[in-house]
Amino acid sequence: MNKKYTICLTCGKVQVRTDINEKLNNKYIFLKKKIRCPYCEEETKQAATKNIKSLVKKLVPTNNKDQEILYLIGR
Repeated sequence: MNKKYTICLTCGKVQVRTDINEKLNNKYIFLKKKIRCPYCEEETKQAATKNIKSLVKKLVPTNNKDQEILYLIGR
C-alpha cells in the first residue's frame, strides 16, 4: 500500500490516502476527480503528493500555484 497525501484546495487540510492510483513524478499534481474532504464535509478539488515535508522545501514562492499550495499547507 502506497501512501499519498492529499491537500484540500478549499480548507488546506492534509489527508493520508491509499486509494489514489495517480503517478506522482512531479512535486504535486491536481487530481481530476473531486474527493470528499472530512473537514469541509463536501466534495472538493485536491492536490496530491508523495511527501509533504519534502514538498514544502521544493515549493517556489514566486510560482502562483506553488504559492497557493504553500499558503494552504501553512494555514
